[in-house]
Amino acid sequence: MTRIAKNDVHAAMARVAQHLTDAGGADGKVTRSEMRAKLETLQGTERTLADVFFQFVERRDGIANNAVTDREISAALEYAKEKLINKYDTNNNGLSKGEINKMSRTGKLAVQLAQEIKAAKDTPMTGEAMAKKFETIASGLYHTSESDAPYKAFYLPKPADGTNTVDAIRAALNIPANVEMYEDHADTYFDYNIYEIGLGAGDVAKFQDLRKAMDANLRNVTLVQMGEQVVEGKAFLVGTAPDGSIVGLVADRIWT
Repeated sequence: MTRIAKNDVHAAMARVAQHLTDAGGADGKVTRSEMRAKLETLQGTERTLADVFFQFVERRDGIANNAVTDREISAALEYAKEKLINKYDTNNNGLSKGEINKMSRTGKLAVQLAQEIKAAKDTPMTGEAMAKKFETIASGLYHTSESDAPYKAFYLPKPADGTNTVDAIRAALNIPANVEMYEDHADTYFDYNIYEIGLGAGDVAKFQDLRKAMDANLRNVTLVQMGEQVVEGKAFLVGTAPDGSIVGLVADRIWT
């Protein structure tokens, strides 16, 4: 097994600590309910480590509180880097398999997450996998219309050169030419859901995470909808992936 650089493990811990900070509100505190909502947007090792680290922060003083502060998260992160990671690298040359085996569960999870992050960077995510990732982040969210509907993964292979997003969706789904389809900028859509319609803190956090994930992985993110003459239509929140495919989410929508 190749040694794991401490800096990579530190970065994995910092990533999880940021999840805790992001879960909180403007008051600089993260409650258990806010953390539960955040965990629903994460998967696998990242979700497990975030859960374990939140409990670690919560219990550092020996008492489980109802919330942790940003300052407590930062202090716990620095402690974890030094006591749960650095001290096991006895030769200061990266963490070996034997050194990792001696670590606590939190340290081992941080190493595992660091390895997964590196593997993901070495193997670019396919468009289809990216769409499923967005669906997971959006779990529990609904596209607002007269009948709220959940978001599902949406993926189209790279369209012919020069084909725009609307035309590619129209062709792939055999939407008739006389059915109006139009685009709204994704920022307008995200701002509406995050700031204007009074969603709960958990749903707001999910929309914020979805926006970050799409902006980080896609170009030209847009909301494509069928026109008002289609009572039961669809809305597509999509962008262009690095491989040229059209990737994002789709939801049913009803207008009367």
